[in-house]
Amino acid sequence: MPKRVSFEHDQADSTALLAELASVIAHDVRTPVRHIGQFLEFYERELEAGNTTQAAAHFDIVKDSVSRVSDMLDGIVTYARLGRGLDEPTEVNLKKLAASAFERAMMSEERSNAVLDYRGDEACIGHDVRIQEMFVHLFENALVHTPKDQDLTVRVDVYRGEQDTHIEIRDNGPGIPDGYEKIIFDMFQKGGKREEEDKPVGGLGLPLARRIARLHGGDLTFERQSGAGADKPASVFVVTLPNSEILT
Repeated sequence: MPKRVSFEHDQADSTALLAELASVIAHDVRTPVRHIGQFLEFYERELEAGNTTQAAAHFDIVKDSVSRVSDMLDGIVTYARLGRGLDEPTEVNLKKLAASAFERAMMSEERSNAVLDYRGDEACIGHDVRIQEMFVHLFENALVHTPKDQDLTVRVDVYRGEQDTHIEIRDNGPGIPDGYEKIIFDMFQKGGKREEEDKPVGGLGLPLARRIARLHGGDLTFERQSGAGADKPASVFVVTLPNSEILT
């Protein structure tokens, strides 16, 4: 018997999620927590020696690390809670959701020189709030990595097949650098490497977008596609979402 796409979490999904979050905590959260302890010791040492200027500098690092850990934990909680308590998916209008998401992304990144070019089918089965969030994350990724003085066009092509709806998202920005394809969907990745201590937390957009697609029973992948007249392969994000029914 076929069944409708569902947001229900099975045991395999829960186990995989716990393993993923445990790895993130072990590799990404532990570093700033360790720095908090280290620089508190440096702060106390300099303060006892009367070096108030240096002590203040160490304490600033402690405050920054505390803020970074807080942001990371907020991101982890958001990632873990996706799909919880949602209604059953319904038919949604992808074109309207993409347009609304693009406006949100433009406001968030304070951009005015970017346009959305939507082509193809508009109907899809899913949860409208989550699909809109998925679009926001993908659009913000394009806006963030394109210089603000460069005009940007984000193109969305949608093809509805027999089993799945395929959504391709590309833009005329700089694209994903070679060699970073395998890590762009890892949490807290930015620019192809893990966050340094003096940089703000980032790298949640693409992981969140992929998890939303997977909660729908689909996926989000990255491809390099060659096009007519292009001097280099285009960076393309491909979303697949099951249509109204999928096989058990």
